[in-house]
Amino acid sequence: MSSSNERLHNISGPEFEHSTSQAEWWYFDATSQDGIGLVVIFYSHLGQNNPTVSAFVNEPNKPIVAYHEVSDDKFVSSSSQYLKLSNHKVTIENGAYHLESNSDRAKIDLLFDPLLPSQNMHLTDERMFWKVEVPRAKVTGAIISGEKVMPFNGEGYHDHNWFNGFDIKDTDNNREVLSTLLKGWKFGRFFGDRLGCVYGFNDKERHLLTYKDGHLAGSYDSFHIGSEGSTMHERLGYFYPNSLTLASDNFLLQVRPSVILTDNILTIDGNGKVESAYIRFLSEGTLQTGDIVETNKGLSEIWF
Repeated sequence: MSSSNERLHNISGPEFEHSTSQAEWWYFDATSQDGIGLVVIFYSHLGQNNPTVSAFVNEPNKPIVAYHEVSDDKFVSSSSQYLKLSNHKVTIENGAYHLESNSDRAKIDLLFDPLLPSQNMHLTDERMFWKVEVPRAKVTGAIISGEKVMPFNGEGYHDHNWFNGFDIKDTDNNREVLSTLLKGWKFGRFFGDRLGCVYGFNDKERHLLTYKDGHLAGSYDSFHIGSEGSTMHERLGYFYPNSLTLASDNFLLQVRPSVILTDNILTIDGNGKVESAYIRFLSEGTLQTGDIVETNKGLSEIWF
């Protein structure tokens, strides 16, 4: 098994496709100042399945607009074209990531302008790699849904994951592959005027990046995790915590889920019971270090 660093093409710049990996994707999310939420994911491959682009647009108090486009077209990822699949692409323009995704359901044209440099998460499980390409970005542009044009001005995030060595069958569909790879993980990211963080953990490892005044303040693989209360998601049959706490020696984060953005079943057992699923929340995060305390909106995810 090669080490994590040996699996990097580019330590300090954008990472391109690892064609020999079992699965790989590039994830983008953004939230506008007026509450519009967006997630776009480019999957070059999940097991033996064709490349796919998935998108979710959440407008406050409106039904979610979502699409999943599977293509026979070749997936392109290179220094000349960061990502491209059919009518969906990301190009790098003067250091910013220009995302364009065109479908019958929505048209997305957004520029992710990085505010912080990329950071590698050094996972102990060498079967998985997680590179935070853009911890925080200024995001501008527009989303068109039907005849409605929604100008977009907010912030976003972009990361990149690839995997090798997992027990994935040739017949597994996309959701079965995702369940195998991510079951048990919890993720989140929150940023305010002075403080910020990106986290991910499961029952075997923990990772937390903290930021202060526009710079990386700490990278932790050991911290306390606590929770308070729970709410039952009836359709999924799952209790999620009302409050999640991550605490290091000089950093405290309290996450409180407020709005469910996406809740999808991945697999069910032979009796029709949910076996694995994920929930993505718009959450409130209170960050504290020293005498600085900030409360901001952000995203959190639970894969179970």
